[in-house]
Amino acid sequence: VGLARLPHQNSARRQRQGAHLTLMVAGQPGCGKSTFINTLFGTPLLAISQPPPPTSQVKLHRFDLEENGFRLRLTAIDTPGFGAAIDNRQAWLPLVDVVENSLRSHVFQAHQPDRSELLDMRIHCCLYFIVPSGNLTPLDIHTLQELSVRVNLIPVLAKCDTLSHDDMLRFKKLVRQVLRVHSIPVCGLVLDAVVLEKIAAVAPYAVMGASSVHTDQAGRPVRGRKYKWGMAEVDNCNYCDFAALKSILLTDHLLDLVEATEAHYETIRSQCLSQRWVQASKIDRNLSITNPNYESLAQKVRQGFDQHVAAEELRFKAWKNALLDKQELMNQELLATRTLLLKVQAEVEALQ
Repeated sequence: VGLARLPHQNSARRQRQGAHLTLMVAGQPGCGKSTFINTLFGTPLLAISQPPPPTSQVKLHRFDLEENGFRLRLTAIDTPGFGAAIDNRQAWLPLVDVVENSLRSHVFQAHQPDRSELLDMRIHCCLYFIVPSGNLTPLDIHTLQELSVRVNLIPVLAKCDTLSHDDMLRFKKLVRQVLRVHSIPVCGLVLDAVVLEKIAAVAPYAVMGASSVHTDQAGRPVRGRKYKWGMAEVDNCNYCDFAALKSILLTDHLLDLVEATEAHYETIRSQCLSQRWVQASKIDRNLSITNPNYESLAQKVRQGFDQHVAAEELRFKAWKNALLDKQELMNQELLATRTLLLKVQAEVEALQ
């Protein structure tokens, strides 16, 4: 009949269509995010900035990659200035906005009459790079909390080659405790329990990046960083989780991340459609709930409006006082003129 050929048809179709992956890397400057992306795909995709730009603006990078005839459309989202400001209380908002706006944009595009040019910007996975300082900052914890409910989040211990093996194990244990205490799931959108257990078993992933290829003691070419005391290999599973993370992102579970994002998108789409007919009286309340920055912005607008009203009141008061002064002066002049008139009339009567 030919039913046995259906899997081959599906495989050939996938081969022709290729795949699309949107990957966001977040974390403080200098964590090696760009180097990791270059190492993950084996080519210098992102430029290494030294020092990082002093901006929290999100940057998008699009690439077309191909291996053995299979094409991958990659979108890498970088946050070069995240956490670099003096006041970082709301530094997590741009990251959350990027995730939410990507979903809303897809909802909007999907309901257009012409969807031939639909641009899929939905983020399939977010790698949050943690500074290898031995502790997590309040900004790290709050950002992880906010992102974990919106995207497939994977915490990453950056630059693991700067830590000893024991320090790395202690740091990983600490991060796991923080994730458990604050109820922060790893890839919480993934529906397959087996895949989810596999991903969470290693998290947080201790990784390092390297663009150089060296020769190990056996004479084999390996990627890594060479030091005076020896060499740290990127793909060595004894002290680096790079290979395990690559398996999650590319080799074994890329489609699981895509399917999880699709399922989450359907939930967001349903919510967006159900909220289309919101009463005007509820808009402010909904904004204040969904956007933590709304209250501060509204307060600034109210303060600006109050200042403008006060300035206008002072201007009108000064104008009123000027008119009253002018009226008083004219009344005095009128009174003086009347007094002079009466005096002249009296003199005329006296002459008669």
